[in-house]
Amino acid sequence: MEEIVNTYVSFIKEFEAILKHKYSIKENPRYFAGTLFDKKGIIDNYRYQFHGAGCRIEKDDVICEYDSIFSKGNEIDFSLWKITTFVETHPKYKILNLSNEFIEQELYKLIQKEMLSFQIINNCVFQVYQI
Repeated sequence: MEEIVNTYVSFIKEFEAILKHKYSIKENPRYFAGTLFDKKGIIDNYRYQFHGAGCRIEKDDVICEYDSIFSKGNEIDFSLWKITTFVETHPKYKILNLSNEFIEQELYKLIQKEMLSFQIINNCVFQVYQI
């Protein structure tokens, strides 16, 4: 699961790096969606749509959804559904037929290893993963 999470994060970081380079920005690109560039568009084969809490990216039939609105910096927030969608659409991982239960258990192991954490807002722990 660690490899999958790393691939998921790399997918997002590559997309964000393209936006940062094209628009000469250093901060999280979501801050500029709708001002410097459209909230919905295509850039370097990435189809994207920024929405209230985050962004949906598609490239080569891979769907990647993530949130960052509640992040303090450049953290990436995601739900079980978001990482499962990535797994189910990624050519390398979809053939593994991983169940939601398996993915959830493996994500919990990554929390125990301190690679991930649960999102905490106002001392409330949410079933949202953060890296």
